[in-house]
Amino acid sequence: MPATKRRKPRVNSPAAPSRKERERQSRRLEIVHAARTVFARHGFNSATLEEIAERAEFGKGTLYNYFDSKDDLFTAVMDDLFHDVRAIAEEVTVNGGALEETLLDYATRLIDYYRENYPFCRLLMREWLHTEPEAVDRRVAQVQRRVRDVAAPLAQFFRRATRNGEMHRGDPDIRANLFVGLIHHYYMHVAAPNPPTSRRAVSAHARLVVSLFLNGVAGIGARS
Repeated sequence: MPATKRRKPRVNSPAAPSRKERERQSRRLEIVHAARTVFARHGFNSATLEEIAERAEFGKGTLYNYFDSKDDLFTAVMDDLFHDVRAIAEEVTVNGGALEETLLDYATRLIDYYRENYPFCRLLMREWLHTEPEAVDRRVAQVQRRVRDVAAPLAQFFRRATRNGEMHRGDPDIRANLFVGLIHHYYMHVAAPNPPTSRRAVSAHARLVVSLFLNGVAGIGARS
């Protein structure tokens, strides 16, 4: 799956950033991408700002123009991952296609994303609570907010599907969170030990997840 494209600001928009600000945003993103690779390779504790700066081809001092600390940079890398995942949901739901077809498209893309970014996804699961004990509650709340944000486009899609009669009434936010969580946990705990290596295998995993979500484990109660 090609890398998720970022939306560029419209040139004719009054709120479009200046050239200087666009350059700053570009440099910041280069640092974040370099940090993702270094964190995935070494883990949070062993990763160094020196290696991140070297990979980004900046001086270490430049990093401090964008991030206050390694923890701040790790949070930015985590935000970048959640941004990618939300973008996938936005892309597949924007046209409001049929329920099963749209969910299959989303599951396929997300499984592909996890497959291609597995080292950092695994790191995130292992170390997102690496911070001091007194800050754990704050970090949990941050991640919960990000998950809700990631699921928001799906929740809106489920509202439309309910109005169209494709789903029975139910809380669309809960459904969206359940579906995102199902894909995440299925891939990280079931598929990852023997990751799919072909489009056919990825599609098979996606069909299974969508079937479980729509029909349940027992194969009854579809669209309920």
